[in-house]
Amino acid sequence: MTGVAAAGAGLWRAASQHALVPTSGPAFEPWRSWRARLDGSHLRGLLPAAILASSPHNTQPWRFEIGRDTLDVLADPDRALGPFDPFQRELHIGLGAAVENLVLAAGLLGRGVDVQWLPTPGRPERAARLRFSGRWSAPGWATMLGERHVNRSPYDGRPLTDVQRSALLACVSGERPVFRLLDAGSEAGRRFGEETLDATRFITEDREMASVTMRWMRHDWGEIQRRRDGITLGCAGLPPAVRVLATLAPPLPASQMHAGWIRGTEEGLRSSPAYAILSVPDVDDRRGQLEVGRLWQRLHVRATSMGLSAQPLNQWMERFDRERQLGTPSRATLGAARVLGRSDLRPTFAFRIGVAPQSALPSPRRSVEAVSCDVEAL
Repeated sequence: MTGVAAAGAGLWRAASQHALVPTSGPAFEPWRSWRARLDGSHLRGLLPAAILASSPHNTQPWRFEIGRDTLDVLADPDRALGPFDPFQRELHIGLGAAVENLVLAAGLLGRGVDVQWLPTPGRPERAARLRFSGRWSAPGWATMLGERHVNRSPYDGRPLTDVQRSALLACVSGERPVFRLLDAGSEAGRRFGEETLDATRFITEDREMASVTMRWMRHDWGEIQRRRDGITLGCAGLPPAVRVLATLAPPLPASQMHAGWIRGTEEGLRSSPAYAILSVPDVDDRRGQLEVGRLWQRLHVRATSMGLSAQPLNQWMERFDRERQLGTPSRATLGAARVLGRSDLRPTFAFRIGVAPQSALPSPRRSVEAVSCDVEAL
Protein backbone atom coordinates (compact mmCIF):
# COMPACT_ATOMS: atom_id res chain seq x y z
CA MET A 1 0.00 0.00 0.00
CA THR A 2 2.88 2.32 0.72
CA GLY A 3 4.12 2.04 -2.86
CA VAL A 4 0.63 2.59 -4.21
CA ALA A 5 0.16 5.62 -1.99
CA ALA A 6 3.50 7.06 -3.05
CA ALA A 7 2.66 6.55 -6.70
CA GLY A 8 -0.72 8.17 -6.18
CA ALA A 9 0.87 11.12 -4.42
CA GLY A 10 3.36 11.48 -7.25
CA LEU A 11 0.60 11.47 -9.85
CA TRP A 12 -1.39 14.00 -7.86
CA ARG A 13 1.68 16.23 -7.59
CA ALA A 14 2.38 15.94 -11.32
CA ALA A 15 -1.21 16.83 -12.13
CA SER A 16 -1.43 19.74 -9.70
CA GLN A 17 1.87 21.18 -10.94
CA HIS A 18 0.95 20.58 -14.61
CA ALA A 19 4.47 19.17 -14.95
CA LEU A 20 3.93 17.81 -18.44
CA VAL A 21 2.11 20.91 -19.71
CA PRO A 22 3.96 23.77 -17.96
CA THR A 23 2.51 26.54 -20.13
CA SER A 24 -1.15 25.75 -19.61
CA GLY A 25 -3.65 28.03 -17.90
CA PRO A 26 -4.62 31.70 -18.15
CA ALA A 27 -1.10 32.97 -17.34
CA PHE A 28 0.02 31.82 -20.78
CA GLU A 29 -3.15 32.56 -22.73
CA PRO A 30 -1.91 35.99 -23.96
CA TRP A 31 0.70 34.22 -26.09
CA ARG A 32 -1.95 32.12 -27.80
CA SER A 33 -4.53 34.83 -28.43
CA TRP A 34 -2.56 38.02 -29.05
CA ARG A 35 -2.87 38.03 -32.84
CA ALA A 36 -6.62 37.39 -32.84
CA ARG A 37 -7.14 40.17 -30.29
CA LEU A 38 -5.26 42.89 -32.21
CA ASP A 39 -7.54 45.72 -33.33
CA GLY A 40 -6.36 48.65 -35.41
CA SER A 41 -9.42 50.80 -34.77
CA HIS A 42 -8.02 52.10 -31.47
CA LEU A 43 -4.67 52.19 -29.74
CA ARG A 44 -6.18 50.01 -27.03
CA GLY A 45 -6.30 47.24 -29.59
CA LEU A 46 -2.49 47.05 -29.69
CA LEU A 47 -2.09 46.11 -26.02
CA PRO A 48 -2.29 42.32 -26.57
CA ALA A 49 1.09 42.69 -28.28
CA ALA A 50 2.53 45.19 -25.79
CA ILE A 51 2.21 42.83 -22.81
CA LEU A 52 4.38 40.22 -24.56
CA ALA A 53 7.44 42.46 -24.42
CA SER A 54 10.68 41.54 -22.72
CA SER A 55 11.35 42.88 -19.21
CA PRO A 56 13.95 42.36 -16.45
CA HIS A 57 13.15 39.26 -14.38
CA ASN A 58 9.82 39.23 -16.24
CA THR A 59 8.61 41.94 -13.87
CA GLN A 60 6.41 43.51 -16.58
CA PRO A 61 6.91 46.97 -15.03
CA TRP A 62 4.41 48.80 -17.24
CA ARG A 63 1.04 50.46 -17.07
CA PHE A 64 -0.96 51.88 -19.96
CA GLU A 65 -3.31 54.85 -19.85
CA ILE A 66 -5.71 55.03 -22.77
CA GLY A 67 -7.00 58.42 -23.85
CA ARG A 68 -9.36 59.40 -26.64
CA ASP A 69 -6.62 59.19 -29.27
CA THR A 70 -3.48 58.56 -27.22
CA LEU A 71 -1.82 55.71 -25.38
CA ASP A 72 0.57 56.55 -22.55
CA VAL A 73 3.20 54.07 -21.37
CA LEU A 74 4.07 54.46 -17.69
CA ALA A 75 6.47 52.82 -15.27
CA ASP A 76 5.07 50.80 -12.39
CA PRO A 77 7.47 51.60 -9.51
CA ASP A 78 6.04 48.75 -7.43
CA ARG A 79 7.72 46.38 -9.91
CA ALA A 80 11.19 47.86 -9.64
CA LEU A 81 14.04 45.53 -8.71
CA GLY A 82 15.53 47.63 -5.92
CA PRO A 83 19.28 46.93 -5.43
CA PHE A 84 19.29 44.88 -8.64
CA ASP A 85 18.30 47.96 -10.63
CA PRO A 86 18.78 50.88 -8.23
CA PHE A 87 18.54 53.58 -10.91
CA GLN A 88 15.70 51.86 -12.81
CA ARG A 89 17.79 51.58 -15.95
CA GLU A 90 16.55 48.08 -16.75
CA LEU A 91 12.98 48.97 -15.84
CA HIS A 92 12.96 51.66 -18.55
CA ILE A 93 14.60 49.31 -21.04
CA GLY A 94 11.58 47.06 -20.44
CA LEU A 95 9.23 49.97 -21.13
CA GLY A 96 11.06 50.62 -24.39
CA ALA A 97 10.53 46.98 -25.38
CA ALA A 98 6.79 47.40 -24.82
CA VAL A 99 6.80 50.52 -27.02
CA GLU A 100 8.52 48.58 -29.81
CA ASN A 101 5.88 45.84 -29.66
CA LEU A 102 3.18 48.49 -29.93
CA VAL A 103 4.83 49.98 -33.02
CA LEU A 104 5.30 46.57 -34.67
CA ALA A 105 1.74 45.50 -33.87
CA ALA A 106 0.36 48.70 -35.39
CA GLY A 107 2.41 48.03 -38.51
CA LEU A 108 0.98 44.53 -38.79
CA LEU A 109 -2.42 46.24 -39.02
CA GLY A 110 -1.16 48.80 -41.55
CA ARG A 111 -1.10 51.67 -39.06
CA GLY A 112 1.79 54.00 -38.33
CA VAL A 113 2.48 55.19 -34.78
CA ASP A 114 4.14 58.41 -33.64
CA VAL A 115 6.16 57.97 -30.42
CA GLN A 116 6.77 60.94 -28.16
CA TRP A 117 9.14 60.38 -25.25
CA LEU A 118 7.65 61.99 -22.15
CA PRO A 119 9.68 61.54 -18.98
CA THR A 120 9.05 64.84 -17.15
CA PRO A 121 9.71 66.10 -13.60
CA GLY A 122 5.97 66.41 -13.05
CA ARG A 123 5.21 62.81 -13.93
CA PRO A 124 8.50 60.88 -13.90
CA GLU A 125 6.66 57.58 -14.26
CA ARG A 126 5.31 58.53 -17.69
CA ALA A 127 7.71 57.28 -20.37
CA ALA A 128 6.01 57.72 -23.74
CA ARG A 129 2.86 58.80 -25.53
CA LEU A 130 1.73 57.11 -28.74
CA ARG A 131 -0.66 58.27 -31.45
CA PHE A 132 -1.67 56.74 -34.73
CA SER A 133 0.00 58.58 -37.63
CA GLY A 134 -0.88 57.51 -41.14
CA ARG A 135 -0.24 54.19 -42.84
CA TRP A 136 2.77 51.93 -42.33
CA SER A 137 3.37 48.26 -42.89
CA ALA A 138 5.67 46.39 -40.55
CA PRO A 139 8.30 44.09 -42.07
CA GLY A 140 7.21 40.50 -42.52
CA TRP A 141 9.35 39.27 -39.63
CA ALA A 142 7.25 41.34 -37.18
CA THR A 143 4.70 38.50 -37.19
CA MET A 144 7.21 36.60 -35.02
CA LEU A 145 6.82 38.89 -32.02
CA GLY A 146 4.55 36.28 -30.43
CA GLU A 147 7.22 33.60 -30.94
CA ARG A 148 9.93 35.62 -29.22
CA HIS A 149 11.02 33.90 -26.00
CA VAL A 150 14.25 34.16 -24.04
CA ASN A 151 16.16 30.90 -24.46
CA ARG A 152 18.37 30.11 -21.45
CA SER A 153 19.44 26.66 -22.65
CA PRO A 154 22.88 25.93 -24.17
CA TYR A 155 23.37 26.87 -27.84
CA ASP A 156 25.14 24.68 -30.37
CA GLY A 157 28.08 27.03 -31.03
CA ARG A 158 27.29 27.36 -34.74
CA PRO A 159 28.62 30.74 -36.00
CA LEU A 160 26.18 33.34 -37.27
CA THR A 161 26.06 33.57 -41.05
CA ASP A 162 26.85 36.75 -42.95
CA VAL A 163 23.17 37.02 -43.87
CA GLN A 164 22.13 36.83 -40.21
CA ARG A 165 24.72 39.40 -39.16
CA SER A 166 23.64 41.79 -41.92
CA ALA A 167 19.98 41.43 -40.97
CA LEU A 168 20.73 42.25 -37.33
CA LEU A 169 22.87 45.24 -38.28
CA ALA A 170 20.07 46.52 -40.54
CA CYS A 171 17.80 46.67 -37.48
CA VAL A 172 20.01 49.25 -35.81
CA SER A 173 20.92 51.41 -38.80
CA GLY A 174 20.61 55.10 -37.91
CA GLU A 175 19.84 54.47 -34.21
CA ARG A 176 21.56 56.38 -31.40
CA PRO A 177 22.58 53.42 -29.21
CA VAL A 178 25.78 51.81 -30.50
CA PHE A 179 25.41 48.13 -31.37
CA ARG A 180 28.40 45.83 -31.37
CA LEU A 181 28.38 42.14 -32.23
CA LEU A 182 31.31 40.26 -30.68
CA ASP A 183 32.58 36.86 -31.71
CA ALA A 184 32.79 34.82 -28.52
CA GLY A 185 36.34 33.74 -29.37
CA SER A 186 37.65 37.26 -29.96
CA GLU A 187 39.66 39.11 -27.34
CA ALA A 188 36.71 41.45 -26.63
CA GLY A 189 34.34 38.47 -26.50
CA ARG A 190 36.53 36.64 -23.99
CA ARG A 191 36.77 39.73 -21.83
CA PHE A 192 33.00 40.17 -21.92
CA GLY A 193 32.51 36.55 -20.87
CA GLU A 194 34.94 36.95 -17.97
CA GLU A 195 33.25 40.14 -16.78
CA THR A 196 29.79 38.55 -17.03
CA LEU A 197 30.73 35.42 -15.10
CA ASP A 198 32.55 37.42 -12.44
CA ALA A 199 29.55 39.75 -12.10
CA THR A 200 27.22 36.75 -11.69
CA ARG A 201 29.31 35.56 -8.74
CA PHE A 202 29.30 39.11 -7.35
CA ILE A 203 25.49 39.23 -7.48
CA THR A 204 25.03 35.87 -5.74
CA GLU A 205 27.37 37.00 -2.95
CA ASP A 206 25.45 40.26 -2.43
CA ARG A 207 22.72 39.34 0.05
CA GLU A 208 20.26 42.03 -1.04
CA MET A 209 20.66 41.37 -4.77
CA ALA A 210 20.40 37.62 -4.27
CA SER A 211 17.19 38.01 -2.29
CA VAL A 212 15.61 39.99 -5.15
CA THR A 213 16.33 37.14 -7.54
CA MET A 214 14.60 34.66 -5.24
CA ARG A 215 11.55 36.92 -4.81
CA TRP A 216 10.83 36.72 -8.53
CA MET A 217 11.18 32.94 -8.83
CA ARG A 218 7.86 31.15 -9.42
CA HIS A 219 7.72 27.41 -8.66
CA ASP A 220 4.15 26.45 -7.82
CA TRP A 221 1.69 26.27 -10.72
CA GLY A 222 -1.02 27.97 -8.69
CA GLU A 223 1.31 30.84 -7.83
CA ILE A 224 2.25 31.22 -11.51
CA GLN A 225 -1.42 31.51 -12.45
CA ARG A 226 -2.10 33.98 -9.65
CA ARG A 227 0.92 36.27 -10.12
CA ARG A 228 1.47 35.78 -13.86
CA ASP A 229 5.01 37.19 -13.77
CA GLY A 230 8.53 36.26 -12.72
CA ILE A 231 10.87 33.45 -13.75
CA THR A 232 9.54 29.89 -13.90
CA LEU A 233 11.25 26.52 -14.23
CA GLY A 234 9.72 26.30 -17.68
CA CYS A 235 11.83 29.28 -18.73
CA ALA A 236 15.04 28.23 -16.98
CA GLY A 237 16.50 26.39 -19.96
CA LEU A 238 16.52 23.00 -18.23
CA PRO A 239 16.35 19.79 -20.30
CA PRO A 240 12.71 18.61 -20.44
CA ALA A 241 13.22 15.57 -18.16
CA VAL A 242 15.13 17.62 -15.59
CA ARG A 243 12.47 20.34 -15.76
CA VAL A 244 9.69 17.84 -14.98
CA LEU A 245 11.60 16.41 -12.00
CA ALA A 246 12.40 19.90 -10.70
CA THR A 247 8.73 20.86 -11.01
CA LEU A 248 7.70 17.89 -8.88
CA ALA A 249 10.34 18.53 -6.21
CA PRO A 250 10.17 21.24 -3.54
CA PRO A 251 11.86 24.55 -4.43
CA LEU A 252 15.64 24.48 -4.07
CA PRO A 253 17.29 26.59 -1.37
CA ALA A 254 18.78 29.88 -2.49
CA SER A 255 22.37 28.61 -2.33
CA GLN A 256 21.64 25.82 -4.80
CA MET A 257 19.65 28.12 -7.07
CA HIS A 258 22.53 30.58 -7.22
CA ALA A 259 25.10 27.85 -7.83
CA GLY A 260 22.92 26.63 -10.69
CA TRP A 261 22.75 30.18 -12.08
CA ILE A 262 26.53 30.44 -12.11
CA ARG A 263 26.86 27.05 -13.84
CA GLY A 264 24.16 27.98 -16.34
CA THR A 265 25.84 31.31 -17.11
CA GLU A 266 29.19 29.61 -17.64
CA GLU A 267 27.65 27.00 -19.95
CA GLY A 268 25.67 29.64 -21.83
CA LEU A 269 28.77 31.74 -22.44
CA ARG A 270 30.81 28.71 -23.51
CA SER A 271 28.18 27.45 -25.96
CA SER A 272 27.33 30.78 -27.63
CA PRO A 273 29.09 31.90 -30.82
CA ALA A 274 28.45 35.62 -30.34
CA TYR A 275 27.50 38.30 -27.84
CA ALA A 276 25.83 41.62 -28.59
CA ILE A 277 26.25 44.83 -26.64
CA LEU A 278 24.20 48.03 -26.79
CA SER A 279 26.08 51.07 -25.49
CA VAL A 280 25.26 54.73 -24.86
CA PRO A 281 27.21 57.82 -23.76
CA ASP A 282 25.04 58.28 -20.64
CA VAL A 283 23.50 55.23 -18.95
CA ASP A 284 21.20 57.47 -16.86
CA ASP A 285 19.53 59.15 -19.84
CA ARG A 286 15.90 57.99 -19.79
CA ARG A 287 15.36 58.45 -23.50
CA GLY A 288 18.48 56.43 -24.21
CA GLN A 289 17.22 53.62 -21.96
CA LEU A 290 13.88 53.54 -23.75
CA GLU A 291 15.57 53.49 -27.16
CA VAL A 292 17.81 50.63 -26.07
CA GLY A 293 14.69 48.70 -25.01
CA ARG A 294 13.12 49.24 -28.42
CA LEU A 295 16.27 48.05 -30.14
CA TRP A 296 16.64 44.95 -27.97
CA GLN A 297 13.05 43.95 -28.65
CA ARG A 298 13.43 44.55 -32.39
CA LEU A 299 16.68 42.60 -32.56
CA HIS A 300 15.19 39.67 -30.65
CA VAL A 301 12.11 39.46 -32.87
CA ARG A 302 14.32 39.67 -35.96
CA ALA A 303 16.63 36.99 -34.60
CA THR A 304 13.65 34.75 -33.86
CA SER A 305 12.49 35.08 -37.47
CA MET A 306 15.86 33.69 -38.59
CA GLY A 307 15.82 30.70 -36.26
CA LEU A 308 18.21 32.31 -33.76
CA SER A 309 17.81 32.37 -29.99
CA ALA A 310 18.91 35.04 -27.54
CA GLN A 311 19.25 35.56 -23.79
CA PRO A 312 20.01 38.84 -21.98
CA LEU A 313 23.31 38.84 -20.07
CA ASN A 314 23.20 42.02 -18.02
CA GLN A 315 24.97 40.93 -14.86
CA TRP A 316 27.97 43.08 -15.76
CA MET A 317 25.88 46.25 -15.99
CA GLU A 318 23.89 45.30 -12.87
CA ARG A 319 27.15 45.02 -10.97
CA PHE A 320 28.17 48.48 -12.10
CA ASP A 321 24.84 49.94 -10.94
CA ARG A 322 25.14 48.22 -7.57
CA GLU A 323 28.74 49.37 -7.04
CA ARG A 324 27.73 52.91 -7.95
CA GLN A 325 24.81 52.75 -5.51
CA LEU A 326 27.12 51.56 -2.72
CA GLY A 327 29.81 54.08 -3.61
CA THR A 328 32.48 51.40 -3.96
CA PRO A 329 35.24 51.34 -6.61
CA SER A 330 33.82 49.93 -9.82
CA ARG A 331 35.68 47.15 -11.57
CA ALA A 332 32.89 47.09 -14.17
CA THR A 333 33.82 50.58 -15.36
CA LEU A 334 37.40 49.56 -16.04
CA GLY A 335 36.25 46.48 -17.95
CA ALA A 336 33.94 48.49 -20.21
CA ALA A 337 36.75 50.32 -22.00
CA ARG A 338 38.62 47.06 -22.57
CA VAL A 339 35.59 45.34 -24.12
CA LEU A 340 34.27 48.26 -26.18
CA GLY A 341 37.62 49.70 -27.15
CA ARG A 342 36.20 53.15 -26.40
CA SER A 343 36.10 55.29 -23.29
CA ASP A 344 33.21 57.52 -24.42
CA LEU A 345 30.56 54.76 -24.29
CA ARG A 346 29.08 52.69 -21.53
CA PRO A 347 27.44 49.27 -22.04
CA THR A 348 23.83 49.27 -20.91
CA PHE A 349 22.39 46.03 -22.35
CA ALA A 350 23.93 42.78 -23.60
CA PHE A 351 22.76 39.39 -24.81
CA ARG A 352 24.13 36.16 -26.20
CA ILE A 353 22.88 34.88 -29.52
CA GLY A 354 23.06 31.63 -31.46
CA VAL A 355 21.18 28.49 -32.46
CA ALA A 356 19.56 26.58 -29.60
CA PRO A 357 18.74 22.88 -30.13
CA GLN A 358 16.15 23.14 -27.35
CA SER A 359 13.08 25.33 -27.91
CA ALA A 360 12.25 28.05 -25.40
CA LEU A 361 8.95 28.07 -23.55
CA PRO A 362 6.90 31.25 -23.01
CA SER A 363 6.86 33.08 -19.69
CA PRO A 364 3.65 33.99 -17.84
CA ARG A 365 1.94 37.26 -18.66
CA ARG A 366 -0.48 39.54 -16.86
CA SER A 367 -3.64 40.39 -18.74
CA VAL A 368 -4.29 43.57 -20.69
CA GLU A 369 -7.05 44.44 -18.21
CA ALA A 370 -4.64 44.19 -15.27
CA VAL A 371 -2.19 46.75 -16.66
CA SER A 372 -4.38 49.32 -18.43
CA CYS A 373 -7.07 51.88 -17.71
CA ASP A 374 -9.09 54.45 -19.64
CA VAL A 375 -8.44 58.08 -18.79
CA GLU A 376 -9.91 61.34 -20.03
CA ALA A 377 -7.89 62.70 -22.96
CA LEU A 378 -5.48 65.42 -21.89
